[in-house]
Amino acid sequence: MKALTKLSSVADDVAVRSRPVPSPAAGQALVLVTATGLCGSDVHAIRGHAGYEWVSAPVTLGHEITGVVAGGAGPVPVDTQVGVISMDGCRTCDLCAAGRRPLCPDRTVIGLSDDGGAAEYVTVRADNLVPLPADLPWRHAVLLEPFSVAVHAAARTPLPADGRVIVSGAGPVGMLAAFAARARGAEVTVVGVERDEAVRLPLLRECGFATRTEAPAEPVGAWIEASGAVAALASAVGGLRAGGDLTAVGMYDRLAALDGSRVVRREITLRGSYGSVAADYLTALDLLCGAAAVPADRMVSPFPLDDWAAALDAVTRGTVIKAALRP
Repeated sequence: MKALTKLSSVADDVAVRSRPVPSPAAGQALVLVTATGLCGSDVHAIRGHAGYEWVSAPVTLGHEITGVVAGGAGPVPVDTQVGVISMDGCRTCDLCAAGRRPLCPDRTVIGLSDDGGAAEYVTVRADNLVPLPADLPWRHAVLLEPFSVAVHAAARTPLPADGRVIVSGAGPVGMLAAFAARARGAEVTVVGVERDEAVRLPLLRECGFATRTEAPAEPVGAWIEASGAVAALASAVGGLRAGGDLTAVGMYDRLAALDGSRVVRREITLRGSYGSVAADYLTALDLLCGAAAVPADRMVSPFPLDDWAAALDAVTRGTVIKAALRP
C-alpha cells in the first residue's frame, strides 16, 4: 500500500513509500482509510519545527482519520464508517484515570508516535474508534478530529456575562471553535489576517459570524487563540478586560513574549487546551450531524495521496481551508 512517511528527523524528509498492509494485533481494528486531514501538527512535523523532535520517524503521518472498518477485533462491526481518537495515554496514571489522556506523560499521537492514516490502511486500537452514521458525508467525517479539538477548547472557556467571545485564527480549528462556542451560546467574532479575506472570512460571514482582520479596540471577557501566532497570543492578552479568560489552542513554533504584569493586574486567566477526549468527539459528531450547520463541503478540499506536496503548499499558503489526503 502507499503511505506518506516521515523518513527521518531531517526537515522535509518525507515521501510516499510502498509499505505492507498492517496486520491488526489483539484489540486492534484494521481501517480502510477514506480520507485523512492534513493538520498544522503535520506541517510542523514535516518541517522539523522546534517542539516536534519527539516524532517517531520513520512513521506514517496523519491523525485526522476517517474510514471504514475492514477487519480485526472489537465491538465495531466490519463496514462501519468510523473516526479515530488520535491521542491515547498509558491508561494507568492519575491523569488518565481522570479522563485526561492527552496530558499523560506517556501519551501517544497516532501519525506522530505510531503509524497514522495518510495511507490506504491503518491499524487502530478498537476502543479508539468512533462509529459514525453511514450517511455522514466523508467531508464532514474527516473534520471530526479537529472539531473535537475545537469543542474541547470552547468547553474550557467560560462564557462572560455578555456572551462575547473572540476567536483569533481563521484556520480549521479556529473556524470550528467559532461553531463550537456559538453552540454553547456565545456571540463570536473571528479575527483573521488579510489573506483570510480570500476564502475563510467570507465563508464565516455567510455562516453568521462577525469577522475582523485586526483585534477589536473594546476589551472582551473571553478569547480563544487558535492561530498559533505569538503576536496573536500577545494581542489576546492585551485585548481582554479585567477578569477575562484566554484559552490557547494553537501550537506555536517559537516562544511568546507576554505582558505578565497585565496578566497579574487584570487577573487574566490564561489556560491551554490540548487535544481532546472521547466526550469531545461525541459532541463534535452531534454538531457535525446538523446542529452546527458546518459547511464541510466548502471547507474540505481533497488531494490524492501522491499530491501531498501540493496539499502542503495549499495549506501553507492558505488557499484551502482543510486539505484532505485520499488514498
